[in-house]
Amino acid sequence: MSEVRSLEGFVEVMSSLMALMRHEIDLIKERRIGEIGALQSRKGRMTKAYEDHQRAIQKNPALLDALSEDERSDLRALYKRFRETLSDNMVAIRATQQATDRVVKSIITAVKHKRGLPDVETKPGVGRHGRASAAYAATAGKSFAYDQAM
Repeated sequence: MSEVRSLEGFVEVMSSLMALMRHEIDLIKERRIGEIGALQSRKGRMTKAYEDHQRAIQKNPALLDALSEDERSDLRALYKRFRETLSDNMVAIRATQQATDRVVKSIITAVKHKRGLPDVETKPGVGRHGRASAAYAATAGKSFAYDQAM
């Protein structure tokens, strides 16, 4: 992978991933939750491509050294927008997950009450097997600590 292609690819993947996350946020705001699942495999592939590009650049810091100050500034600004979009996306997914958990918990509580069963407290935001939802897990825990190299 040539140096220029590596940086161009990184910018392209970062921009595409931001667009996908914004689309996901829009779907959440529009309460079109059923459409989010279709994005998850694409989001996973794009996240992997982002990480691959990030690793390649981290292995070759001379790529960043070769940039002009304007190019470095543009890359910093793009990265800042990326981080903001990532944060907004994670907040939106988490809020949706919590709202869904509250609804499910209310239904379970109502059914238990109707059947005369004791209500057992469940932990919000965690599935019955103790894991975060697949939508949240697609981006949660990923390392996007790249801005220090720029």
